[in-house]
Amino acid sequence: MDIKKAVLDDLSEVKKNLLLLLSANSNEPVNGKLWYQKELFLVSKNNKELEVEANFEPYFWGAHSELVDTEMDELVQLGVVKKIGYKYFLTDIGKDIAKTVSEKSSKDEKELIEDVKDFLNSLSKDELLLFVYISYPDMCEDAVELKNLLPKRKEIAIRMYNNGKISIGKTSELAGVSVSEMIKELQKRKIYRVE
Repeated sequence: MDIKKAVLDDLSEVKKNLLLLLSANSNEPVNGKLWYQKELFLVSKNNKELEVEANFEPYFWGAHSELVDTEMDELVQLGVVKKIGYKYFLTDIGKDIAKTVSEKSSKDEKELIEDVKDFLNSLSKDELLLFVYISYPDMCEDAVELKNLLPKRKEIAIRMYNNGKISIGKTSELAGVSVSEMIKELQKRKIYRVE
């Protein structure tokens, strides 16, 4: 069976974006299921076709799509993607297929995916969940980790700010305090930067 032909002939919007995601940033692996779900969810906010097809729904760990999991499982079964530990990588055939998909995709699509992957892949599990839970509260029905994160939200947000991952506005939003309160806290810790 010609795997490349089979994948390209059956290329859904979800599968296309999974391949672009996995090939983004020099084929850097995706940290795990939680990450690829959230990365595609954020991409879908700027890609109507992906948003409609993936149909993300509220879930215990924020936005989730059954179809995204199904498509990733299929790519693994076909040998296009391999899973090592929690991380997902493109195989050699996967890189070849992703290159073909990338050549047919717009520069804007690829840049968006690279930016989203670069940001979310750099986050710890707590940082990722806090970001998604607070930024997209409508996707957090029965959020299992939210009650554990709320007492730590200020420290998690400050750590993200200190590591240059988020702005002062996003830091205050994730921490659940006003911008002026957050500025005072960051000044007290001597880590405030004028943006």
